[in-house]
Amino acid sequence: MLMVWLKRFGAPGAAIEVIRGDLATSHKAALLAGLSYVIFNYSGWDNVSTYAGEVDRPQRNYPRAIGIALLLAVLCYVLPVLAGIVVTTQPAVWSADAGWPVIAQMIGGSWLGNVIAAAGLISTWNLFNAQLLYVSRLPYVMASDGWLPGALAKVSCGTAVPKLAILCFSAIAAVFAALSFGSLAVIACILYAGALTLEFLSLIVQRIRRPHAQRDFRVPGGWLGMAYVCVTPFAFCAVVLFALLRDWKAFPGQLVVVGVVVVSGVGLYFLRRLTAARNRACQGGAPGD
Repeated sequence: MLMVWLKRFGAPGAAIEVIRGDLATSHKAALLAGLSYVIFNYSGWDNVSTYAGEVDRPQRNYPRAIGIALLLAVLCYVLPVLAGIVVTTQPAVWSADAGWPVIAQMIGGSWLGNVIAAAGLISTWNLFNAQLLYVSRLPYVMASDGWLPGALAKVSCGTAVPKLAILCFSAIAAVFAALSFGSLAVIACILYAGALTLEFLSLIVQRIRRPHAQRDFRVPGGWLGMAYVCVTPFAFCAVVLFALLRDWKAFPGQLVVVGVVVVSGVGLYFLRRLTAARNRACQGGAPGD
């Protein structure tokens, strides 16, 4: 698509003018929506920590791999957008109902639109499988630790796959597939910002409480390195909070979903603590203990 665009439309100078004109225009509720799209596209880097123990020399290979992947991701997002906005800026085309297949058709004809549509289907299926790979392990681990029903901790004898956990998340994905991409992006943005804040706070707390614990990967540079790693995510979360407080009236349904998820998580935490306390009390009063 990019090669056809460069051949037919030339240099991307017109795209810069479109972006400059759009930034000079005020758009209601655009900040939270824009951040949500960015976060949806660039989030997920922390997921690689779930298999850090299986990576050879993670201290060396993780930064290199993430750096290369980030560069490729930026190019894969920015260059097609530059091509698309030169061809059209109509909101009806830049939508979930039209999108890249229609834009590609406007650039190179119906054959290019069909190729992009097929590539989009393959990409989405691969992304779903990749997400399911790590997401299904979360309830499995939580069930093994007693946070969720024990049935989620059962694995297949032949493949060691937690089948019930995969089926549960597939059902959840089917429900959320009914929402628009914009709604999903806003929900993911808010929840991811909150989860990211907890992750980095946990990193700081663990560095204070257990500074000499054995780790497969350790942020180098002492507290200066920690500040370098933590300041930017915290600043990003602050921007998301600002956008949420400013634009929340435009996304009431999405905020209800976020609230339900947060309340259920907090409720599960206190329920687990209460159950653990009762179990300890019963064990302490049992004969022979």
